[in-house]
Amino acid sequence: MREQKDKTWAVNTVQEKATLTEKLTVLLGKLVGTLFSRKPKLTNPPPVGVSVLGRLSDREIHKQILLRIMRDLSEEYYASGWIIGLEHYLWNLALRQNTVEGQMLLYCAETSGGWWIWDDKAGGHVFVPLAAWKPVYREEEIIEPVR
Repeated sequence: MREQKDKTWAVNTVQEKATLTEKLTVLLGKLVGTLFSRKPKLTNPPPVGVSVLGRLSDREIHKQILLRIMRDLSEEYYASGWIIGLEHYLWNLALRQNTVEGQMLLYCAETSGGWWIWDDKAGGHVFVPLAAWKPVYREEEIIEPVR
């Protein structure tokens, strides 16, 4: 007889949990819907490249990852932070060789919408949109960086 009571109690508990879970789900759905239906009023808009929450946007994060990969590859292969012609060599690597590094470079270039180049006038790295970069790159030439 005791076993029967325990089994009934267990079934009731599971049913009660399911009912409670459904009620909580509905309640949370209403709460979340209410929170997201209101548009936040921004008195000071965030700087370019920064999301409303104060974090970097995905595009900006991918730009910085791309720069880090490019500099790391230059350092790894040529013991230099940015070897002359690196942007051409790495673009060639990304397009012509099916390597992990090449795939990472292409992914970050596509998600960030651009490519890093060295600009002597700016005195450093400059991010340029892919539409501006592609005409500069001469695909028919395989360019090795100056050592």
